[in-house]
Amino acid sequence: MQLLRRFVEGCRQWRAARASRYDLASPFERVAHGLRDSSAYRGRSVLVVGDNEAAVTAAMRLAAYPRTWVTLAHGDRTLSGVSAATQARLERALRHGDLRRLPGYRVRELSPQCVLLENDGDVLASIQDAVIVFDPLPAVPRTTD
Repeated sequence: MQLLRRFVEGCRQWRAARASRYDLASPFERVAHGLRDSSAYRGRSVLVVGDNEAAVTAAMRLAAYPRTWVTLAHGDRTLSGVSAATQARLERALRHGDLRRLPGYRVRELSPQCVLLENDGDVLASIQDAVIVFDPLPAVPRTTD
């Protein structure tokens, strides 16, 4: 647990340095539920959380923008709720390189500095400019520091 705390503190320090370097007003502007205006995320690093058709489609739409890096985290390892055609488009988008996929990962904690994702005890800290959630977050701890 202490190692995880040190890692999260490292995330916070890295994020603060990055925010000042790029003159970002806030390191974590908001957590959006669903994608309304994809152009608002152009040129940013975005975490899309969800294992449904809408989440996968949104991740691919965002990844099509230049200099936009998208991570798709989904709890369902096989994306069984997504059509075969969309899964085929996803595989093509993954090969293109601006989209990465984290199958089996669920959100453990949201904070302004980073998002902790968990997969069977394996914890990953993800530092993003924005988070877009398509699945309900079950009792995820949110911290303000």
